[in-house]
Amino acid sequence: MSNLGTAADGDLFWINLGAARGTDPRRRWLQHVDFRRAIAHAVDRVEFVNTVYFGAAVPGFGVISPGNRSWFVDAPSPRFDVEAARTLLTGSLQLTSRNGLLVDRDGAPVRFTVLTQRGNTALERGAALIRDGLSRLGVQVDVVGLEAGALVQRLMSGDYDAAYFRLLTTDTDPALNADFWRSSGSAHVWNPGQRKAATEWEAAIDRLMNEVETGLDPDARRRAFADIQRIMAREVPAICFAFPQLSFALSTRLAGATPAPSRPPVLWNAASLSVRNSSSR
Repeated sequence: MSNLGTAADGDLFWINLGAARGTDPRRRWLQHVDFRRAIAHAVDRVEFVNTVYFGAAVPGFGVISPGNRSWFVDAPSPRFDVEAARTLLTGSLQLTSRNGLLVDRDGAPVRFTVLTQRGNTALERGAALIRDGLSRLGVQVDVVGLEAGALVQRLMSGDYDAAYFRLLTTDTDPALNADFWRSSGSAHVWNPGQRKAATEWEAAIDRLMNEVETGLDPDARRRAFADIQRIMAREVPAICFAFPQLSFALSTRLAGATPAPSRPPVLWNAASLSVRNSSSR
């Protein structure tokens, strides 16, 4: 068994912030930054690690994994704090409780849907924990599981409230995943393909990504990306609640295997792999 440490990717939660949602009366609270902060406060990371990953994970508070040692910074971000979540919901968002459930200023229930992948047990358990954490605050969450193809189609069409899904990065260097960070990117999941950054903070990330992508000074590139992580921690457009620990069981017949956290974890050095003759064991 090879233990590789913490994965560079985690399952990602985000709310659809696309402009197409502008006619939805829930937008006043659903797309408000304090609602996203309340969600981040409402989820118990220790429970998440133990329930979703059976303890084989580390708590997450952003998008970049602590396993990405070259780029991760411990940016201040909302920690598990039920009272802080409740204050945001009933204070700055002015939602009120009625028979234990929150309603908005029009008396409509504070309710939204989270899409996830059906049959992926980690995603299903994670989405259920997000639902349960918010239900304790009076927020009603409907978890809808879809087959992977149908889920991707819904996400691409923008026809959804929120999603909990797995995005796989191609490299630990953020310059090679710019489609996620840039507002114009197709993988900028909470509001993809923007012609012009919809918010000041997304415009700031675009400017910082210029340094990350084109800068020649490694330290300056890391400082720019640290600033991006701080913006993400403040605005919370997407969040990973935990990052799994990686381990691989390999046959004793496999020679030359050196598993690594990067993908593909075993086949990255395929030319060096060979199979030992069973008679020579």
